[in-house]
Amino acid sequence: MTSGTHRRRQNRRTAIGQSTLLCVGLDVHKDSIAVAHAQEQSADPPVFAGDIGPRHADLDTLIRRLEAKTPALVFAYEVGPCGYGLFRRLTARDFACQVVARSLIPKKPGDKVKTDRRDAARLTLKDANSTCGSSVATP
Repeated sequence: MTSGTHRRRQNRRTAIGQSTLLCVGLDVHKDSIAVAHAQEQSADPPVFAGDIGPRHADLDTLIRRLEAKTPALVFAYEVGPCGYGLFRRLTARDFACQVVARSLIPKKPGDKVKTDRRDAARLTLKDANSTCGSSVATP
């Protein structure tokens, strides 16, 4: 093995070891939470991870699954009555959690279709492409 090959492997390992910020968008309802995530500063579209239940155990399972990808997580959800318990739960576990006003979520002009999946993805894009905390309301 040449020293160039060894050096290339070592650089690849250090690149994998670096944690990147994973932005998680949550569309919160009484009976379910729609989840999407995207890497910060990535050109890839958000990945819809599915729906989870509103229980703490469901949220803990989601966090474990996402922490397997990267330990640096930032959560964002649309302001509403169902999310404040979620905010308290996430901040108690030392995660950054942003409450985003509905008017600040990016959307295309004329786009009238509103689904949980799209809302979660839009929250992820809002979080991943902007400066964290610039348009956040604190509960």
